[in-house]
Amino acid sequence: MTRTAALLLALALATPAAAGAREDVDAVEATEKACMAKAGSDPEYADCEATAHADADAVLNAAYKVIVGELPTNTGDASIDAENGETLRRLKAAQRAWVAFRDAECDLEGAEMLGGTGENLMIEGCLFQLTVDRVRALADRFDSGR
Repeated sequence: MTRTAALLLALALATPAAAGAREDVDAVEATEKACMAKAGSDPEYADCEATAHADADAVLNAAYKVIVGELPTNTGDASIDAENGETLRRLKAAQRAWVAFRDAECDLEGAEMLGGTGENLMIEGCLFQLTVDRVRALADRFDSGR
């Protein structure tokens, strides 16, 4: 895990899922842009994107854990427990399906540069952007303070 990812992970765990996750992906995007501005070749650009993807993935995983933790299923209120349990089941199913979609979608996007030095750059950039989008989507969905 990069130093940036470790810092962002600590921040994500210390702040509410929605607010912290949004701030963290904003920071990851800024770091990615700075790295890309300094890079000068496809392999360097791909390294920037791979690092940014790893950092965004760390934020996503931390936010996901916070969201899951905010949906207790043992509150003693059968109605709340049932609703939270069903929401957790659906969230887990959606997240698994989203990961499979993201990976397949980005692999397809990489085919645009199939076999070239830009293929990995395309894939990593896609993985980064879709992960950032997912963090924001989850933050928007679970911002209600459940």
